[in-house]
Amino acid sequence: MNKEFIKVRTATDIAISVSLFVFAILLIVLPTPVSARFCGFLLLIVGAALLAILKTGWQDPKTKERYCKKHIFFPGGCKAEVLEALENHTDISGEAKGEGLMMEIYYSKQSRKAFISLFEYVPYKYRPVSPTFEYAIDEVTKLLG
Repeated sequence: MNKEFIKVRTATDIAISVSLFVFAILLIVLPTPVSARFCGFLLLIVGAALLAILKTGWQDPKTKERYCKKHIFFPGGCKAEVLEALENHTDISGEAKGEGLMMEIYYSKQSRKAFISLFEYVPYKYRPVSPTFEYAIDEVTKLLG
């Protein structure tokens, strides 16, 4: 089972952009020196750019549930152990250091679900080596830290 996720705006993303807009408008409208107004126009441009491109959340397009994402890296030599632990829903032992394997964890505290995929580094790119596994969030709290 391969699960797809898309990037979406979070409330924090919108709050950052709106606060930049408000501060920029205050600098432009209030009687301030020309340099402060110039800074206000720059902040207005930055706020608009952030509103257009800043997306830090993840969403399942089918169910519309929101998720957070976390990466954990493992050395390439423990690929078999990590795959076996994922398939059997057991605790993953081994140090989370190295860059040969990358584990992507999408988790949602509201729906109490987590989805885990394992990727292997092949020069210049991480390629999937496992399907997406579904877990209850209680099973992955140790991994999430």
